[in-house]
Amino acid sequence: MSHCYPNDRGGKRVTPIDARAGKIAGAIEDLGGRTEHLAADEAGHVFLKMQHIGKLHKLDAQSLKVMETWPLDPLCGQPSSMDMDSIHNKESEDKYALVQIVRTLPGARTMALDRKSGAIYLPAADLSPLPPVTAENPPPRAPSIPGTFSVLVVGQ
Repeated sequence: MSHCYPNDRGGKRVTPIDARAGKIAGAIEDLGGRTEHLAADEAGHVFLKMQHIGKLHKLDAQSLKVMETWPLDPLCGQPSSMDMDSIHNKESEDKYALVQIVRTLPGARTMALDRKSGAIYLPAADLSPLPPVTAENPPPRAPSIPGTFSVLVVGQ
């Protein structure tokens, strides 16, 4: 069965969709906090980052259950994203190297990667002043200014 995992940032569950039937396939509840980024390993697992609580869940794509949870220490900063290195994900070593630092616009956030072209897409918008910190919104995110949305394309 082929499932899509749309990400509802801020939700506390994941709701996979059966792509062939076009129906909700179930839900994974009680994930411990606000959901963030997802990445699939093409071997039946989906990895879900819970950035604000510093955890990474390994989900079983068929049974829709949390298989394992790992701490992210230190906590991931912002902005952030997540993807799976499908070429090297079977190596046992956990080694990474900086390839390039790319300057973007302030507020450019979550990215998407086109694996064929190598292009990276980053949504961005001009931002309003930062709202005050509250118990419900620590730390707050500056709201986007309407009509300023753009997509940055970074190529190789």
